[in-house]
Amino acid sequence: MHTLCKKPQQLKRSKGSQRGFTLVELMMATAIGSLIIIGVLKVVEQAQMEGKIASLDVQIASFSVAAERYKKANNSKCTGFTETIAKDRFYIPAKVFDDGNPWGGVFKIKVVSGNAITCELLATAIPKGVVQRVSQKYAKTYTGSNLSGTDLSVKF
Repeated sequence: MHTLCKKPQQLKRSKGSQRGFTLVELMMATAIGSLIIIGVLKVVEQAQMEGKIASLDVQIASFSVAAERYKKANNSKCTGFTETIAKDRFYIPAKVFDDGNPWGGVFKIKVVSGNAITCELLATAIPKGVVQRVSQKYAKTYTGSNLSGTDLSVKF
C-alpha cells in the first residue's frame, strides 16, 4: 500500500528522522538574541543619560532663578550668596543641594571674584563628555559657562 493511503496510526517514523535542533542552530539563535539584548541595553543607557542631562538642566535653571531672586533682593549683587543662604531663605529647595547632581557630585555657589553681580555655580563629578555637551548649551543660555575636567561652572 502507498504511504499516502495509510492511516496515521500506520505511519511510523524511523529513528533517524526524529531530530531536534542542531548545535549550530542553537548557537545562531543565542547569538541573534544576544545582539537584540545588546541593542536594547544601548538604547536604555542612552535614555538614562538623556534623563540625567534633563535633570541637570532643571537644576541649573533652578539655580539661575535663585541667583536672580537673590540679586533682586540685594541691589543686583551676588555678594554673600551661599548654599546656606540659598537654602535657609528658600531661594532654592534644600533637596537640590542634598541630592547633588544626577551623577552624585555636589553643587557649590560662589561669587565671581572682582565681579559682585555675577554668581557662579560649580557642579562637580559630571562625566567629561556631558560637561562638554552641556557647557556649550549653557554658554548660550546663561552669562557664561566654563569647564575643567569633570567640573562644570555656570555663571548667572
